[in-house]
Amino acid sequence: MKQVQTVFDVANETPIGAELLADIYAMQAAMPLEARKSPDARRARLVDLLEEKGEHDHDRLRALVASIELRQVALDRLVQDGDARGFTQPVAEVGKARVHQDIFRCAGEEALVRIDGEVRFEPASFQRRLLSFTEARGNA
Repeated sequence: MKQVQTVFDVANETPIGAELLADIYAMQAAMPLEARKSPDARRARLVDLLEEKGEHDHDRLRALVASIELRQVALDRLVQDGDARGFTQPVAEVGKARVHQDIFRCAGEEALVRIDGEVRFEPASFQRRLLSFTEARGNA
């Protein structure tokens, strides 16, 4: 019997490139505030962006959207919890931060986990991966 994949499983099997993730955050930041507050508006714009980038397969689009949305939730929690210090800068909008490109690279590749029922990145694992990127360039 074939095991049914959860959205969580699909997200973990669908890495997202750092450049794409950065483009998505930039696109969402440029949206009007009301649209940013609407999950449906964000998702519709996300699908438009993915299609503009050549993604047209329905199953692939669903996997990408699931992965992106869960990774954004986990990344937002990680930054808000202060587990990305040194790789973020506060910006004028309350609760928002500018993040280093390596954060997007890490968020696009790192496994999602559930901690206390919430989708997250395991902080120590995320930080190790993040440091490995900077050490490889001699920037740690």
